[in-house]
Amino acid sequence: MRKQKEPVSAAIQYKGGRISAKKGVRYWPRRAVIVLETNVPDEKDEYMIELINPVIVETAGEQVGAEGCLSVPDEYGIVARPDYVKVRAQDRHGEWFEVEGHGLTARAFCHELDHLDGVLFIDKATRMLAPEELEQQTKR
Repeated sequence: MRKQKEPVSAAIQYKGGRISAKKGVRYWPRRAVIVLETNVPDEKDEYMIELINPVIVETAGEQVGAEGCLSVPDEYGIVARPDYVKVRAQDRHGEWFEVEGHGLTARAFCHELDHLDGVLFIDKATRMLAPEELEQQTKR
């Protein structure tokens, strides 16, 4: 990974799929991830959570379950993750915010932020699952 350059007098602004400079904030973004929030009540719509320069600032509890990834097709493993996660990040305008996730959302935050550090779920899995074991896991 490249080292971050000296602070610049610029803000981040997302325009048409690229990040451009605008007067205001002091750092260029280094890391960005989008999490699709699907853990919503039936009457609510799924939505995207954009996280720029995200950092996990709080965790609690534990959940252990099957996890997979498009980066490792057709492979699944048992991974322990926090059951609650609070993330501090910037939005596309450079404004800091915090977002919390429970259950599946907490798992997704951890999984996606691990990617930013070059870590895959297979690096954290206590064991990999055979296809028939995966079927049993999904029936629960």
